[in-house]
Amino acid sequence: MFQRVKFLLFVALTLAIFAVPSCGKPLPETPDTKETEPKASPSPISSIDEDEPPVGEYEGERTIEPSETGVPVVGWLGYVLSTSFGAQFDDYVVLDPEGTGEFGIEGADETIELKIVELRDKDEPGKYAHFWGKLMCEVIDYGGCQLLVTRVRSGIEITDPEPVEGWEGKIYSFEFGMQFDDYFILEGEFPIRFGIESMFGEDGMPLFTDEIENIRDTNRVVIISGQLICGIPDAYGCQILVSNIKAK
Repeated sequence: MFQRVKFLLFVALTLAIFAVPSCGKPLPETPDTKETEPKASPSPISSIDEDEPPVGEYEGERTIEPSETGVPVVGWLGYVLSTSFGAQFDDYVVLDPEGTGEFGIEGADETIELKIVELRDKDEPGKYAHFWGKLMCEVIDYGGCQLLVTRVRSGIEITDPEPVEGWEGKIYSFEFGMQFDDYFILEGEFPIRFGIESMFGEDGMPLFTDEIENIRDTNRVVIISGQLICGIPDAYGCQILVSNIKAK
């Protein structure tokens, strides 16, 4: 009887020892207690209304290289505005005149990006600038398009003449009493406007004044070639000097 009691006491003591947890030490982590799924992060555009231009601070990869399928941008006039604080993107460009287009803007390098930042939210008349580069759409930026800028002109800077070859568009006159007579509107999704003037011959006389005047306000598409100079006094700050013009 005494031996049986001793045996029962031994068994009880053994069970009590193994039942006590390690003092002050956490239990080792088992596969069941580990986090097996990554925490979900909200999509940068998941909460944006598809009917509104996306705004905000996008943390993903931006498109910064010119696209072969992008729209060439040559002397487009506009101004840069900041988006609201905490928005998905920093800024966007508004083409002049308003209603021509609004989309994201980014410099092709740090120097150009700094110039764009300096243009943000400026007052007239210094807020306007001309831009060169590529316009790419179906990218992650304000309004779904991005102007990748390779050159900026602002202030009193006058650009060197650059070629205009086979540009299609229409010519319209300003109202009577306006500073300039007429302007050229590019055909396409973005109706960019430029001043227009005939080149002069060796005798100092304009070569295509009659052709330009006769085509004004007819709504006919013309194809022009010549030179573009920006930063001079003409409509929308740029002037096309026409060396060839023909109706399409």
